[in-house]
Amino acid sequence: MSEALPVPRLVPSLRDWTRAVVEARRPQESAAFDTLIDPYLTPRGRLRRERGSDDSALGSGVDTALGLLTPIAVLVCAAARDALIGTVQDEVAGRVSRLLRRARHRGGAEEADTSVALTVETLAVVRDAALRAARSAGLDETEAHALTDAVTGALLNPER
Repeated sequence: MSEALPVPRLVPSLRDWTRAVVEARRPQESAAFDTLIDPYLTPRGRLRRERGSDDSALGSGVDTALGLLTPIAVLVCAAARDALIGTVQDEVAGRVSRLLRRARHRGGAEEADTSVALTVETLAVVRDAALRAARSAGLDETEAHALTDAVTGALLNPER
């Protein structure tokens, strides 16, 4: 059985998760955070994906020239969030499938446990997705690992 970690209240919003990462890694960028992140999020708070996009932070390269973290952090948090949601969905779907098999076999209804704990394995999947995204955004290994640590740390922080 895997070790359970503190359970996040909910899957964090992309804006909140990215804000926590930026505050941890580059606090001086926090004052301009809302202005910097708005071009990357839809009104519903999802990552804005343009057709043909390669997920580069800004097509013009202005963000890289200015050394901004927010555009890269939102892409990395989005990858981590997608991995977290996918893992949780798979876990719950597996439970429901097992429950249905037991119900058919026994001929009676049972109640499904839909609570989800953040496990070491789930955190590893999230961390791996974040690291891949950080690398693909062009960060060097040191920065990619530091950003990934901030992403997983923000997920585990109960005060977010």
